[in-house]
Amino acid sequence: MKEIKILLLIAVFALTGCSKNDDGNSLPPPNQAPQAFSLSVIPNNATNVDLLPILEWNESTDSDGDTVTYSLYMDTQNPPTKLVQDNITETDFEITEPLSHYTTYYWNVVATDGQASTESSNVFSFTTRGINLAVEVTNSAGFIPRRFHQAVSFNNKLWVIGGDNHNGEDENDVWSSIDGVTWTEVNSNADFSGRWGHTVTVFNNKIWVIGGYDGTNETNDVWSSTDGITWREVTNNSAFTERSKHQALVFNNKLWVIGGTDVNGNNNSVWSSSDGVTWTEVTASAQFSGRHSFSALTFNDKMWVVAGSDGNAKNDVWSSADGVTWTEETASAQFSPRYSQTVVAFSDKLWVIGGDDGNNKNDIWYSNDGANWHQAVEHATFTERYGHASTVFNNKIWVIGGDDDTGTGFLGDVWSIN
Repeated sequence: MKEIKILLLIAVFALTGCSKNDDGNSLPPPNQAPQAFSLSVIPNNATNVDLLPILEWNESTDSDGDTVTYSLYMDTQNPPTKLVQDNITETDFEITEPLSHYTTYYWNVVATDGQASTESSNVFSFTTRGINLAVEVTNSAGFIPRRFHQAVSFNNKLWVIGGDNHNGEDENDVWSSIDGVTWTEVNSNADFSGRWGHTVTVFNNKIWVIGGYDGTNETNDVWSSTDGITWREVTNNSAFTERSKHQALVFNNKLWVIGGTDVNGNNNSVWSSSDGVTWTEVTASAQFSGRHSFSALTFNDKMWVVAGSDGNAKNDVWSSADGVTWTEETASAQFSPRYSQTVVAFSDKLWVIGGDDGNNKNDIWYSNDGANWHQAVEHATFTERYGHASTVFNNKIWVIGGDDDTGTGFLGDVWSIN
């Protein structure tokens, strides 16, 4: 009996000793992590999810009474490591920047009690919706129907410049719109000659018009404007040859001019300029064939050349990080060989729209990497066309005008896609 009492005293001493510090005061019990919780509302592996979803989860309680906050992680990789938002006090979070179309996202939530104790939810995935059918914003914009014009987004407006109209005239008018519905003629007769097959881009807070065919000759002049009204001739004779159906883009804080048709035929030269005045020939002969009516743009920190015609319609895709060395991403994309299509960068993807493959097209294709292409729409709601213009504005793709070879063929309609 005496031995049992001694053992009990030892046990009590041990227990009370563990709960006191050196001063003899009792220590608080160890902190408890927030309790397990789960994601809700959007089921795991859900498809066709909106681009601006509200992500929700069940509440995690804390047995110590600590305030629980949440951190949301979301990524295209599993497990997700990209922090979207921390210190969330509610059990939901609204995505306010549109996610990418046709993309699988992984997400989870981590609860914390402010005491360095955390509890993670499981990881869910969902796949976002595809593009919606094109919406006809207007079937007759204020400008005369046309093809081989150019469109850009500048100063929170859509702009349409030049082109070949259905009366056989080459235009040098300038139009703008804040919504694609109502169009204002900013300049009915700009200082540059009427032209088509030119390029228009935005650089250094200005609109730039470069080259094109003015009804008599190809040109190599360069013009700029801060407002679309007043135009300054930056140079009337660039170092590159007079050309049309070429492409221009902005990359690494420079203007670039690529390919097109000149007096010698189809061209595959690449030129750059930091001011639009002095041009440097980066390469006289890029790895892709000389061509016209192709598309070129900037995407994922590279320049891209897509399709066009070198005497034959093409469906190859090339990229370059310096304009000198070009890599063939694919010699034969899944879309048919074509020219006079448009290509835009939108929703972290490249998009090919319409064009001419021997027949006019109104299909839409997309790619994450330029090598692998997927058909988004076989037949869009707008008519088959070529020589149209496309740009990105207000988180939408815009398709404007072109030629559908029906009746007069020339179009003055405006469509948006999101």
